Amino acid sequence: MTAALNAGLKVLRRGELLGIYPEGTRSPDGRLYRGKTGVARMALEAEVPVLPVAMIDTERIQPPGRKRPTLGIRVGIKIGAPLDFSRYEGMEGDRFVLRSITDEIMYELMELSGQEYVDIYAQVAKDRIKAERAEARAAEKAEKAEKSGKAPIEALEAAVKTVTPVLEVRSRRVGGANYQVPVEVPQRRARTLAIRWLVQFSRDRREKGMQQKLANELLDAINGQGGAFKKKDDIYRMAQANKAFAHYRW
Repeated sequence: MTAALNAGLKVLRRGELLGIYPEGTRSPDGRLYRGKTGVARMALEAEVPVLPVAMIDTERIQPPGRKRPTLGIRVGIKIGAPLDFSRYEGMEGDRFVLRSITDEIMYELMELSGQEYVDIYAQVAKDRIKAERAEARAAEKAEKAEKSGKAPIEALEAAVKTVTPVLEVRSRRVGGANYQVPVEVPQRRARTLAIRWLVQFSRDRREKGMQQKLANELLDAINGQGGAFKKKDDIYRMAQANKAFAHYRW
């Protein structure tokens, strides 16, 4: 942080403009959050005024969590009157002064933007939202597990059993031609295939985190759904379609 402030001070001391977001990170919900005191420290040390600038409707163009912006919406900009803090000259080492200046800047931004002000740091709010979402996912997973009516180990065994293949096809060359011959799957290989498919198709799911992906794939398998179950079903159907060549098995 000190390196960033020093870099900013060099810009200001050259007489150039420096843009800075006092919140330090983007708002998670479109509200205005508590500012950090770096802007106040630089203003006092460089002996420059602060020009408050509010950007309007940025949360509509790219809502928090969205990777792509929505086109067709124009960003509004409101510029306030310069704020002079020369009355605090030489007090850049007083944290209470820095907080007072920062709060004054944030108040001006609130007046310009019309946003609701929240007196906590935006990063704290983001961490809380993240924790709440994690709790919600955990509760949802627990609810699904409860609906399945099985304990975790029982659910795992049931999912593996559901996707364990009985038949598969092997290529056999007979009389110059290749045939897809249905054969029974040995028990050890069948269980290995079942576990491999569950892991493989869990990785392909869209949920966040392998724990959530695997839990949902297991629940889908128990209910006769999901990629692993479909893989087993497709192989079984292929074996049935080629049962006329079963006599080539050896």
